[in-house]
Amino acid sequence: MLIPAIVKKHICQLEVEGLSQAQWYQLFRVLRHKSLAASFYFRLIREGKENAIPQKLQAAFLSAVTFSEAQKRQVNVQLKKLCHLFSESEIEFVMLKGAAYVASDTVNCAGRLMSDIDICVRKHDLPRVEYALKQAAWQVKTLDDHDEKYYREWSHELPPYSHPYDGVSLDVHYTLFPPVSNKTINIDALFSDARVTPSGVMSPSPEWLVFHSAIHLIANEDVENGLRDLIDIYLLLTQPRRNVDTTALVSLFVNSGFKHELFLLKQLLADYFDYTLPLENTGYKPPRSLLYRIRLWAIRRAVCPQSDFVPNSSYALARFVNYVIGYSQKMPLGLLTKHLLFKGSRNIVKAVLGDFYFRKNST
Repeated sequence: MLIPAIVKKHICQLEVEGLSQAQWYQLFRVLRHKSLAASFYFRLIREGKENAIPQKLQAAFLSAVTFSEAQKRQVNVQLKKLCHLFSESEIEFVMLKGAAYVASDTVNCAGRLMSDIDICVRKHDLPRVEYALKQAAWQVKTLDDHDEKYYREWSHELPPYSHPYDGVSLDVHYTLFPPVSNKTINIDALFSDARVTPSGVMSPSPEWLVFHSAIHLIANEDVENGLRDLIDIYLLLTQPRRNVDTTALVSLFVNSGFKHELFLLKQLLADYFDYTLPLENTGYKPPRSLLYRIRLWAIRRAVCPQSDFVPNSSYALARFVNYVIGYSQKMPLGLLTKHLLFKGSRNIVKAVLGDFYFRKNST
């Protein structure tokens, strides 16, 4: 079986009836390891299956829910602070990813954890954004010269910011994918399609939410949270009252240069959820290139969480292939080679001399 039952049947499709207590303990360990316990619990509630959880595990799930609710309150507080901060400078911004789900109260925000808050601003506003953040005590992460150059010249976002008093991390994007990749994403359309949420901040339309989550999952070297992202996408596509316009979604993928990712997403949804993304009437056919077949082989295995409790999940080769391809989607070959050689040699030096060797102003 390509996708182990514990992942496809139990985590993705919520088929939990008849699980033994030992199976429940294994399932919970995987969920906790991937920060999915609280969101899984809320999904069970929506399906009326929460009573299937053994009594001995109820407290563990409720503890995860309590933590997720505390984080959600913290995110809402930060949204209000950011809204106030940027309104003073008349800077327009749109929430992204996890914070956007919270702001929009999408079905997948219940129990979902996030490591930071992501926003998108217009590129010409970046100097004013950084000034406003620093005036409000936000601090930019200290980086070595190479990583500073990576963010400032090659990446799609600023170096990470953190707040020393609130304990929050902030990623400021000015587009959704590295510009050196030669992919063209219409950020003006992201802003024009965005909707004002009840909390007063702007959040992407359902189509943009799915699109961004998909390219973050598929056109990326890191799939550590890949299953979480795939569950996000499935829930966004199937949530009631907020239907995703498939035609608009397909146009987003194709016009932005992510046709391969569109069909890879279609296959992932079929593999993990038995869900069919309706592309038959779009006029587009699945790619047949060797690169597409290699990417499909790698991503459908790499998304499966690696765990001692997930049979046949040690897809080390698939994860390595996906890592290399993910980076190759972001950078031209020459720049990618230079970047990876530098990172590799730097890691060797760090292992021998320690991290301090690369710190700025070190003596």
